[in-house]
Amino acid sequence: MADSLLTFVNKTAKMAGELHTLEHRTVEIAALAVKTSVLAQMQAAGVDNGKLRGVGKKGGRVGVRYDLAGKTALVRATGPFHLLERDNKDHRIPKVRGSRARKRVVVIPGVGVRAFANVKGSKGKHPWEKGVAAAVPIQEKAQGLALLGALKKAYG
Repeated sequence: MADSLLTFVNKTAKMAGELHTLEHRTVEIAALAVKTSVLAQMQAAGVDNGKLRGVGKKGGRVGVRYDLAGKTALVRATGPFHLLERDNKDHRIPKVRGSRARKRVVVIPGVGVRAFANVKGSKGKHPWEKGVAAAVPIQEKAQGLALLGALKKAYG
């Protein structure tokens, strides 16, 4: 009886150490699940190689990153992600005024130089919203498997 109680105490102490590292791993698992899910939704929305067409000279680079800080993770969108996520209304882009005005001029092909450009609105694809919602069951299952692995490692 003393041997089994001593083994149980040792395994429980080992499990306490596993739980300490498990917290960090589950946070990273959840952040990675959200990032992967949002990137998949971005690709479904038509963003190839992380570049948004029609933004800047070479396309606006959009993506998702996460930073771990202790027991929390900050998952955030990078680049002009808001252009992909939200709806845009019709609007007018004015020419830049001041000393840079001579350098930056709105040139519309087939029309010529203008002081403004009219931009048609667009319907947002909402990849962030859809990606986060799709990541919840995935990360819950992954965290459960990580806990099960820690239990097997300590008590198995």
